[in-house]
Order: sequence, then structure tokens, then C-alpha cells
Amino acid sequence: DLTVLNHIVMQTRDGLLFIKSNTAGRKGLYYPVPEILDAIGDIPFCGDCSIVEVPMYGDMDSRFVLLVFTGAAGGIDESVVVSAVRERIERDLDREFLPDRIFFFPMYPRRTPEGAVDHERIRAQYLTGELKRKPEDNIFRCLTKLKQFIYPLEGMINTNT
Repeated sequence: DLTVLNHIVMQTRDGLLFIKSNTAGRKGLYYPVPEILDAIGDIPFCGDCSIVEVPMYGDMDSRFVLLVFTGAAGGIDESVVVSAVRERIERDLDREFLPDRIFFFPMYPRRTPEGAVDHERIRAQYLTGELKRKPEDNIFRCLTKLKQFIYPLEGMINTNT
């Protein structure tokens, strides 16, 4: 029998070499990214958020960062959102699955052609620092304001804000 696992392996002349697991995890446990996003999806500003696994060096576990996209909304009390997220994850999942950090971005998340949040692109932009630079750029601030009017017309924005 052949069992397919969610791991990255490499063929060598001596057989297969385990490279790493392709499943997000912490302390050897599965980190339930889809379940967390589902659990917090109805909290204001969390319907279109993303979780990024940040690899650490050495024997340290990965860090998990929740990215909250607030769009063009201003005057958000981030502490209220953070408290709601923490409370929901602790209640619905477990305290062990709280994100290590939560960052807010005054922009809309990148989307796939189908309209879903593009988690892979967001991850790449976060890890390279591009995501942090975007809100500081005047062009991206203008695009965010423009999207504030376009996205509701196209049904592309989570209205839970």
C-alpha cells in the first residue's frame, strides 16, 4: 500500500529523503489554519484575514502571525479586535492555537481571480516585507480608497466590518 502524506521528500540514489512537513505545525502538532480562519470569520475585520507561518531557524518552532486587513476603515480599536480573536480561538479551539502576533494592515487583501483571499501571495509579500511597505506608499493608499467603492459593487468585500 502507498500512503500519501503531506510531506516534502526528495528522491536520492539511496531512497527517499524527508525534507520537511508541508503541514503547518507548532510543537509537533498540526496548526489548524483553516479552522481558525473559519472560527474568527464573523468578527469585525476578520472575514478576510490570513495566517502566515513564519519559519524560525534552528530547533525553534514556526511562528504564526494573523494578518488583519481593515480596508479603508479608519479609527479601528485594534485592542477590541485582538481581544475578540483571542477569546474566540480559546473558546472554539484551544489556547494553544492563539497566533503569536496579530498585525493590522489598512488595505484590502490580495485576491485570486475567483475572488478568494490569496493566502499564498499574502504569505510571500509578508515574508519579503512588501506587505509592510504597501500601506506607506501613496499609490496603495489611493488604491485602497478606490477599492472601498468598487469591491462592494462586485461583492468582493467581506461586509462584516
